Amino acid sequence: MLEVRGLRVRYDAVLAVEALDLRVDRGEIVVLIGANGAGKSSVLNAIAGLVRPAAGAVVLDGTELTARHPADRVRDGLALVIEGRGVFADLSVRENLELGAYGKPALRGAHVRAREIDRVMSLFPRLGQRMDQAAGSLSGGEQQMLVIGRALMSNPRLLLLDEPSLGLAPRVVEEIASALRHLARDAGVAILVAEQNAVLGLDLAQRGYVLHNGRLALEGPCGALRDDRDLARLYLGGV
Repeated sequence: MLEVRGLRVRYDAVLAVEALDLRVDRGEIVVLIGANGAGKSSVLNAIAGLVRPAAGAVVLDGTELTARHPADRVRDGLALVIEGRGVFADLSVRENLELGAYGKPALRGAHVRAREIDRVMSLFPRLGQRMDQAAGSLSGGEQQMLVIGRALMSNPRLLLLDEPSLGLAPRVVEEIASALRHLARDAGVAILVAEQNAVLGLDLAQRGYVLHNGRLALEGPCGALRDDRDLARLYLGGV
């Protein structure tokens, strides 16, 4: 599904990501773990086209996206949920969701939008109870569900999420994790999650990549990474 080859991201003289290779298969959840500043967001932004890489290639289902505009990548089946719950606060939940469909002309019809909204509500029933409520009045967890739902309105094949658990209560995190597992297992969506919380990320995903100062430090099945002494040394203070 997704292949990233030799990715390098640079901001002027600062090298944020160096020579990264990773892949995400159809129906798979993969976690990108690293401390704050490790380069996780730079990787996601380069895949989504928000940052132009200094080198490397991004390939989705055999099509190279590296030179394509971010809007074209959405039409190609990619969706990014940025860190920080960027809802349109004065718009209703329904209006926020509907905006997510406009990246693909085929999804702009009222009937199609209604179908996609029903799909989102099946994943996040709480949103269905708040469709006419202003998005800015939702709780933090509900806003996170909303921005994920808005991304899903474009019916993506690949979903990228940047720190989706940040600042959320454990119960809400588990609701979101359950929805992501459903998407991968039942809808075949490929999911790449950037997480600073290593324990959470390894519980959610099947495979993981660990970044340290912009470079790949570890990779492998999450079960193996969970027991890896190097992971504990780098990110858990050696415990």
